Amino acid sequence: MQARQRDLLVGLATALRDGAPGSLDPAFADEWAAAADAAGRIRVVLDQVAILTDQQAIARHRTVTG
Repeated sequence: MQARQRDLLVGLATALRDGAPGSLDPAFADEWAAAADAAGRIRVVLDQVAILTDQQAIARHRTVTG
C-alpha cells in the first residue's frame, strides 16, 4: 500500500472513531452502541472502512475531516 493511501485510511478511521457514533453509517452506529468494549468499537470502525471502495474512502475522508 502506498504511504498516501495508508495515511488516508488511518486518517479516515481516526476521524470516524473520534466522531462515532454520529460519523458512522446507521448500521455501524448501532453496532458501535452494542459493542462491549473499546476493542469492539474499533472493530466496528474498521468494518465501516473496509466496506468502502477507494473512491468512497476518499470522499468520506473529505467529509469527516473537513
